[in-house]
This record gives sequence, C-alpha cells and structure tokens, in this order.
Amino acid sequence: MECEKLCPIAAQASVGALSVSLFGGEITIESVDMRASVAAGSANASGNVSASSVNGLAVLGQLVTPTANVVMPLDDWGSLELLGSLVEAVQEPPRSAKAAATAIRVKLIADHGGLAAGSMIELGNVFTAATAAPPATTPVPSAKPPAKPSAPRPVIPPDAPREPGKSIP
Repeated sequence: MECEKLCPIAAQASVGALSVSLFGGEITIESVDMRASVAAGSANASGNVSASSVNGLAVLGQLVTPTANVVMPLDDWGSLELLGSLVEAVQEPPRSAKAAATAIRVKLIADHGGLAAGSMIELGNVFTAATAAPPATTPVPSAKPPAKPSAPRPVIPPDAPREPGKSIP
C-alpha cells in the first residue's frame, strides 16, 4: 500500500464475559461486551468505546442500569465504577488515537470478602491505540548518472627517456 501523506491505521479490541458473580452474589452481571476501536490517518484521528455494554447488573440485591463513568458506593466497604472509559485523539501529525474501557471496577476501602482494603477488581478491560504511519518514501533518482572517477594520470619523472612521437608529453 502506498500513501501520499500518512497511511491510515485502525485497531480494535473486544472482550466479553457471561454470568459473573462477585462477593458471593453481592454483585452479579449477566453479560459484559466491551469494545474499543481507533483510527488515525492523514485527515484525522478518532476513538470509540460506545458499543460497550454491561447487561443484567445487580448490586447488593438491586438491579442497576449501567451508565458510563458512574461511581456508586458499596455499603461501607467500597465503590463500584461502571463503564469507565477514556478516549484520546491527537490531531497534529502524526495523528494518533487511543481508547480504553473497563466494564466494572470495584475498589475496597475496607476488608471485604477475604480481600484487604485497597484491593481493586477490574472486569472487562479493553485498550487499543493507533498512530498514522508516515508515507512510504522512495528514493528520487538523480537527473544525471554519478560521475565516474577519472583515472589518475601517470606520473613521469622529469629525467625519464622520451620516446619518439607525441604519445608522452
């Protein structure tokens, strides 16, 4: 593939999970489908995680409708972040983009379920990145062929005998 400016680059990442249960059923999820995609080329760069989803989420016995980048408390022992994501795009050449998403992130502020305070559980992580490739370069042929080195003239000592004719100066 040859490109005149920057060659376009695209990347995708996905991960899924079914029937997840944490802390003896205190957090349950029917399904996780996380997707991230990025593209970078000569005109722009972009990233997307909007196709990601968490379905059938129940937290402490209550059904929860997942909303992106929402953090909710887990009683007095932690917090739950839903659909955390980050998308960055650089529009200056060479253009680039990266996208990351996490279905759920549980952070413990107290010991719970056999885990120590400060523990973190992440489920459904995706990350992808792309940077536009520089154009392929081909050497430009020069207008004239390179000059051949001239053969050195023989050095004739001044007192060398001269032959008749004009072949030797």
